[in-house]
Parts: sequence; structure tokens; C-alpha cells
Amino acid sequence: MKIDLSKITAYLIPILVVLFVVVFFPFFLKPQLDKIKQKNTEVKKSEQRLTVLNEKIADLEKINENDVSLKLLETEKAVPSDKKIPQIILGINILASKNGLKLQSMEFKPGQPSTESAKAASTKKTDSSKSSEDKQKDNVTFTVSLNGSMQQFKNFLADIERSKRLLGVDKITGKKDEKSQTYAFDLEVYAPYKKLQSSGDIVGQQLPQFTTVSQSVYDILSKLTDLTNIFITPVETGVTDPFVGR
Repeated sequence: MKIDLSKITAYLIPILVVLFVVVFFPFFLKPQLDKIKQKNTEVKKSEQRLTVLNEKIADLEKINENDVSLKLLETEKAVPSDKKIPQIILGINILASKNGLKLQSMEFKPGQPSTESAKAASTKKTDSSKSSEDKQKDNVTFTVSLNGSMQQFKNFLADIERSKRLLGVDKITGKKDEKSQTYAFDLEVYAPYKKLQSSGDIVGQQLPQFTTVSQSVYDILSKLTDLTNIFITPVETGVTDPFVGR
């Protein structure tokens, strides 16, 4: 009996083609198509980024560098990028002396842990202490004890209100000394600061807009008095007298 191979071939070839498409396509061709799709997506994102960069270059060419630098400096004075605790100490002392108050003490509350050992110890804190720490985040919190008259203290608070470095007062307590007719005041003060943070494609992001609200805030800041603009020469940690550096 003769077998007609031509008929078998005619049926076998389409079956093999179908099997190849069904079995081998997911393993070989589909990954390649996915790569092509991913590349197309990356190209579109790059094109969008290039468009934003071109717009950013055009905006930067219109900016007055001196004007922007001035606005940034004024903003940095109000909410600096670090704590600037020495400037706060001297500034409060100058304010107290200016208004005839006697500065008895200043006590700073602990902030976020900076060393590895402190970070390890902080993990053992209770939920209540963590909640308190969250409140102190991005704020330098401290207490101030002052002695003087009521009017001197009012003048002191008025100067704090006019300070370019933002200072907020949470609590005030006062006790009168009947003999000297002066008061002992205790204040809880906080000074916000904002660390510079960056994430993602900073270069490819659009420039922030300086709105009318921003201009209004700047106008207010420019009229305030800079009471903590004091240069302090940095010294190494652990010196006996930080004012002489040894």
C-alpha cells in the first residue's frame, strides 16, 4: 500500500506552524515585543522630559538672578535649612538685654537622633514619646526663663513677633515676686527649620511658580527685623571654651 506523503505534508506543515506559534511565541517573540514596548515608553518619557527642559531653559533666561537670590536669602533667614542654635541663643540673649530682662536660662529639648547609637536607643521609646518627637520634627524647641517687669516682657514678645527668624511661643507662665515687684517668666518657644530635600528627576521638573501669595509673604518677611543674623566661627566638638576654640 502506497502512502501519499504529499497529502500528509499538506496537513502536517500547518499543524506545525500552529504549534510553533502557540508554544514558542510566548517564550521567544513576546519578550522581544515587551522590550520594544518598554523602549517606546522610555522614548516618549525622554521626549516629554526634553520638552520640559526646553521650557525650563526659556524660563531661566527670563529670570533676574539678583532678584531670585535676594528672595532666597530672605526666605532662608525666616526658615533656615538647619537649626542654627547658636544664633538663636545669642539672638534671644540680645532681645532680653535690649528690653531690660535678665535671661536666667535656656534649655533645648532633644531633637531627632543623629548618631547610630542614638538611633538604636530611640527605637526603644514608647508610643507617647514617639508622638512627642513627631511634634518636634523640623522645629527647634526650647524653654526660656526670664526676670523683669510686665512691660519689659511685653516689649520682648513684640520683638519676637517682629523677628525675621520665625519664632513661635507655645506656653507662657509667670510668677510675681512681691518683694522686688518683678516677674519670673517661663516660655516654651519653637523655631521651625526645613532641611533641603530632593527626590526624583529634579532637573527635569518644572520650575516652581512665584505667585502673588509668594510675593505677599516675601513683602512681609522683608519688613521684619533680622535678630539672629550673627556669624559664629565654627569650632570642633568637645572644646572647653567654644568662644576661643580650645
